[in-house]
Amino acid sequence: MKNLLLLSRIYTTNMGDQMIGRSMVSLFSPYANVHQGDICSKVTSVSINLDKFNPHSQQEKSTFFSQYLSKCCHNSMAKNISMLIKNRSIFKVLFNKRFDLIIIGGGELVSPSFSFILMVWFIMIKIFQHKADVVFFGVGVAALENKDVKRLRRMISDAKKIFVRDSYSVKQMELLFNRDAVEIPDVVYANDFIRNEKKTLTLYGITSFARLRKHKSHYSDEKDYFISSFNEIKTLIMRGESVFLFYTSQDDLKACLKFRLFCLEKYHQDIEISYYRSVDELLAILKKTKQLYSPRMHGCIMGQLCGASVHPILISEKMLSYKKKYLNNYDIVHAKQTLFHYSQMVVS
Repeated sequence: MKNLLLLSRIYTTNMGDQMIGRSMVSLFSPYANVHQGDICSKVTSVSINLDKFNPHSQQEKSTFFSQYLSKCCHNSMAKNISMLIKNRSIFKVLFNKRFDLIIIGGGELVSPSFSFILMVWFIMIKIFQHKADVVFFGVGVAALENKDVKRLRRMISDAKKIFVRDSYSVKQMELLFNRDAVEIPDVVYANDFIRNEKKTLTLYGITSFARLRKHKSHYSDEKDYFISSFNEIKTLIMRGESVFLFYTSQDDLKACLKFRLFCLEKYHQDIEISYYRSVDELLAILKKTKQLYSPRMHGCIMGQLCGASVHPILISEKMLSYKKKYLNNYDIVHAKQTLFHYSQMVVS
């Protein structure tokens, strides 16, 4: 069997990214000797530490050092250097082990957040693994600035094959990099969850306003977003739904706490949060979920796979692409078969 280096997100509190990492391993481990590496480690634990949060406040407890570090990390170069230092162990693997194939994916890795890190990976691969083929698998392409395109051009140009998860990414690959890309299902559809639980819950996802601003959403400010979200939740409650707030990342949990406090102060209504620390705990809740409203693509996909009726909150091009491609009687079984077909083809 071939030796394969799989680069995805592992050490992150974003549960969607964790599911992507799991899915990539399940897709390629039947056909190759897989060594998994994190493309940009940010944390040492993937579980959300609920003890850090006060359920009656949106404020996170922090020390002087953590506040100082947070301010420093607003500088993008400081973030990149920090991630490179945390990644030093996987760079040692590049030096000490020989790989036949290097797979990068899935998730929205072709983006401003990862352009510098991917450029560094490209240099390291060229130095230590110059005989290995590089393949992008199941990636998404975000809106890129000129500096990001310049950073990524050589790596994408040199990639043996590129597989993307939506039609928007196919167009971006052609427009920005003059590369053909094959559109495949999102890699999280490689999973097969149990769906025989009794379903009673309605989950509503809240995300941070910083993320909404990044995606250029139509909300004028955070208050506008919170008012709109409360009105939608109020409509669900009036229908008799049992609504809980849910999250798929630590930042979204902070947003949920802030939103809950906002609703208490402005409307005197307490909308409870469904608390959990890990992907597995989240999946256990999703299996009992009847209706799911989420601004997160992989929150929606996990809900789909657990048998919930999914309603994407359309805050970005990515969510629009998800709704267009993956809802309306999408064939989940065929998607899984397609993914394994392409993963086997890539390795062979």
